[in-house]
Amino acid sequence: MTAIQGVALVTGGGAGLGRACALTLGKRGARVAVHYMKSREGAEEVVGSLKAAGADAAAFQADLTKTDEVKALVDAVIARFETIDILVNNAGDLIARQPLLSMSEEFFRSVIDVNLTSAFLVSRAVGPAMVARRSG
Repeated sequence: MTAIQGVALVTGGGAGLGRACALTLGKRGARVAVHYMKSREGAEEVVGSLKAAGADAAAFQADLTKTDEVKALVDAVIARFETIDILVNNAGDLIARQPLLSMSEEFFRSVIDVNLTSAFLVSRAVGPAMVARRSG
């Protein structure tokens, strides 16, 4: 198994696929920033598992649909780990099942924000440093 060096930011890292990504990255050598929106308990559990396996990890909260919170998240991860080398844009949510014909435009936009806009905002915040060093 190839070792992974660097710092990984895994959005939505406290559950499901994000949890699996965070655990795999950490067990292979990456230092891991585990992002969460609501599930602090899940993120802290992942961090605990990573630390028990010898990995360096920490949990970070942010609403990724808000530019200022994304900036604060990236700043906090860099303050803790000095860089972000790997980005796993995993955060997303079904929010609720609603029939298309009764779905409000506001609800539709919230689904788009959580599942698409968040990935754009985080990539835009993390990308410039990766482009500058030609790695990431």
